[in-house]
Amino acid sequence: GPGYVHIPNTEWADEELIAQLTSERLVTRWHKGVPKSSWKKTRARNEMLDAAILSFAAMRLANPKFDLLAARLKNPEASAPEKKPNGGRTPFLEKRRRGWLRKR
Repeated sequence: GPGYVHIPNTEWADEELIAQLTSERLVTRWHKGVPKSSWKKTRARNEMLDAAILSFAAMRLANPKFDLLAARLKNPEASAPEKKPNGGRTPFLEKRRRGWLRKR
């Protein structure tokens, strides 16, 4: 279900993959009465964990609209939503009507 890592039942998803995905533990230490949490490696290799975290961060930055994608997969003939100019984003530098050196 949601909130879990789903591992496929394939040849490449073996015990090493699971060991690398679970290769760090959250450790909480107390310093002067204040808890400090940090991740500690439990084994030398953790490339799969690094790749999974990087993939998750890229997905969060891309901000895909999964509900819209699922609706398109169910009904491919449905019309696509209208696109806003510039993707609906505000430009990084706003346009100046009177040039760069003159006041507005």
